[in-house]
Amino acid sequence: MKRRSRHPGLRPYRFIGHVLPPLAATRSSTFLDVSWEEIYPLGALTRRSKLGDKDETMTTDEARALVAGAKTIEDVLGPGHDDAGLRLFRRLVHPDRCGGDEAAWAKLEKLAAASRVPVPAPAPEFSPLEIRTRSRTYALTGLLARGDLCDVYESTHDGRSVVVKVAGSAADSDLLDVEARNLGVLVGLGGLRALVPVLVDSFEVRAAGERRRVNVIGRAPAGHVTVAEICTAYPRGVDYRDAAWIARRLLAALGYAHSCGVVHAAALPEHVLVHPTEHTALLVDWCYSARVGDVARAVVSPRLTWYPPELLARRPLGPQVDVYLAGRCLAHLLGWHEVKGWEDTAHPVPREVRAFVASCLLGNPARRPADALALHDDLGEVMRKLVGPPKFRPLAMPPASSST
Repeated sequence: MKRRSRHPGLRPYRFIGHVLPPLAATRSSTFLDVSWEEIYPLGALTRRSKLGDKDETMTTDEARALVAGAKTIEDVLGPGHDDAGLRLFRRLVHPDRCGGDEAAWAKLEKLAAASRVPVPAPAPEFSPLEIRTRSRTYALTGLLARGDLCDVYESTHDGRSVVVKVAGSAADSDLLDVEARNLGVLVGLGGLRALVPVLVDSFEVRAAGERRRVNVIGRAPAGHVTVAEICTAYPRGVDYRDAAWIARRLLAALGYAHSCGVVHAAALPEHVLVHPTEHTALLVDWCYSARVGDVARAVVSPRLTWYPPELLARRPLGPQVDVYLAGRCLAHLLGWHEVKGWEDTAHPVPREVRAFVASCLLGNPARRPADALALHDDLGEVMRKLVGPPKFRPLAMPPASSST
């Protein structure tokens, strides 16, 4: 069941029964010279008609005609549209489905851009409060985020900054319980442990007449930014040397988790934190994680097109899932574009780096690499052949870009 979002940020999409649309037949798309499986049905799009409450099934030709005659994005999606509708409509008019014709795609993007009026997000309403357990008291000093899955507060514990995640409802507690259990098994292996958050505490509280899970987790030091923020600051990509060290940190974190029998299953740009100048990293939000061999409980719906086919088909999860998502993050950092491919990147991307990304994005998990730590070393070897021994490169970020 897909829950209504209280804000347009990241939100979970539950696997219950036949929640997701069936996997479509695969299509051939030139992504890094390999074929990859599309996960949205490509024959038609069912959406709520702007003319009434009747559900309509729209073909690609009908969608192209609607876009061609539209003057505003509301003419295409109807009033009160959301990002999910726009993402699905993009699939209908994608040039790969229109014989390479980009006219409908380009106009849809122009209409969408014209509808975006930057409005500063209001600060969440918050009054300081405390959560008390039998042995500890957590003073919640600020609300960092409010979403469908949980509310995230800032606090301190033993003099260090922590985040306190409170399940939005009893129904969400299972995902926070998964996070606590899987973070609890990520122990040992020396320096690699620093790449994942520290679970400080996990307990239940009673709120609004129901019991909700609460996780207290170590917070990333000041100065860290998400990969999503980096890509927003550099929409055409960063230098491949910068992208490489970020990807290697991510692969090291994933490899560490895999060695403990855990698949993160949501290594998305919003969940990968890095420090641009210190080159530290932290892979956060383990609510979507699973033990190797389990199936996914939920996905992040705004990133639905990022997931590998086997996860959405609810097949047993293996390290290949995380390798695929790491490949998507690396391609995103490099400036790969869904339509233009590598043609409009801000910096040249060497063939060897593109080939590395391609190996991570093979549609068949049986052919996709499974050893993230070996890939970490392989990418390091690729970089040594391209630029020689590693050299420190601070990544400049606009002053406004900083992660809480």
